[in-house]
Amino acid sequence: VAAAARRCAVRIKLFGKYWNLVRERVSRTKNGNCDPPAVSGKKIRVDPKLRGQLELEIYIHEMLHACDFHKDEPWVETTANDITQVLWRLGYRKGPDGETPEETVGDPAA
Repeated sequence: VAAAARRCAVRIKLFGKYWNLVRERVSRTKNGNCDPPAVSGKKIRVDPKLRGQLELEIYIHEMLHACDFHKDEPWVETTANDITQVLWRLGYRKGPDGETPEETVGDPAA
C-alpha cells in the first residue's frame, strides 16, 4: 500500500486552488517543486525517496510556495524549516502506511 500511495496523485486544495500532489523525482539537485498557480493541471512534486524530517519539510516548503507563489525562496526555506522543527518536536511522524500513528503523536521519544 505505501509504495502505491507514493506513486499516485492526491488532489489537494491550498489557498483556493487545486494541485495534484505527487511523489516523483524532480532533479538531482531538488527534492521537490511546485508549479505556478496559473498553470492548468498544476502539480506539487516531492521526491519519493525522501523520508523522515526532510520529507515533512519538503511537503511544507512546496505547499508554502503554492499558498503564496510570490514569497522569495529564503522566506519559504526559513518558514518551512521552522514549522518542521515545531511539528517534529511535537512528535509528528509518518507511519509505514503513510498515516501518523496516534501512539507517536506527541511522544518526544519517537
